[in-house]
Amino acid sequence: MSDEALCLGWRTSFVALQRTSSVTGKLRLAWMRQLYLDEMERRHPQGFANWFDSGARAGSDPSRFLTPRQPPPAAQH
Repeated sequence: MSDEALCLGWRTSFVALQRTSSVTGKLRLAWMRQLYLDEMERRHPQGFANWFDSGARAGSDPSRFLTPRQPPPAAQH
């Protein structure tokens, strides 16, 4: 799973958690979200810490802290 997919999974699982009414479904999603957090921290410990220090919320997007931003390629003349 790419970093982008990991962050997308984190965000979409929040929406799914809000929409799920069954206890079993909520437990499954909570477990999945814990796995997402564990993997984010394993891959990018400093970015993960920075995300939390910035006031991370359950539905927030961690991608700017975890995924490298590549500048657009320079135009060649």
